[in-house]
Amino acid sequence: MKIEAKTAEEYFAKTGERESDLRKVDALIRQYAPDCQPTIYKGMGGGVGLGYGMMDYQSSSMKQPGRWPIIALMNQKNYMAIP
Repeated sequence: MKIEAKTAEEYFAKTGERESDLRKVDALIRQYAPDCQPTIYKGMGGGVGLGYGMMDYQSSSMKQPGRWPIIALMNQKNYMAIP
């Protein structure tokens, strides 16, 4: 599911019928990891999701380091994911 968003609120608004469930998971993440605020990020497959606690990351195949979330929340076509 391709979602174009610049803010967490915009992301939630575009998730359709799963918005309520995604907001509940977001609330749990914020409760147990209060220092990790949601940020829009692009996953490896090009999908957009919410990343919490962004950190620098570089695998052996990457030429440049990137930013990767400690916790991620994504709305997929058939399910919600916490990769």
